[in-house]
Amino acid sequence: MKTVLALSGISYGNFRGFRDWRGTFGNIKQNILDPINPDVYLCTYPSDTSVELMKSYNPKKALFIPYENSDARLTYKRTLELLLDVDFDLAITTRYDIKFNQNYPVYNFSFNSEKVNL
Repeated sequence: MKTVLALSGISYGNFRGFRDWRGTFGNIKQNILDPINPDVYLCTYPSDTSVELMKSYNPKKALFIPYENSDARLTYKRTLELLLDVDFDLAITTRYDIKFNQNYPVYNFSFNSEKVNL
């Protein structure tokens, strides 16, 4: 099953509270990247950690957009637009600051390809 991981939103910075993607990268790596090996697509805002972010996630495509006049809906939309010409069976979309519960690993979920799985 060809899987993609689409990350969107604020990866690093003090935007309505401080966020740092490095605090959850280990969790995402353990629960999604290593067991599933998805192709990664990301959209975020430029920051001091953008180069490190690119090296860590090694995305197929990445988009850095200006923070001004942006919001969560726009970054999510722009992330999904990166997938328009991509052939995949399953897309996992999430934010950079989400931790996945290790008692319910994503790679053990049952997915129905005929439905939207939330």
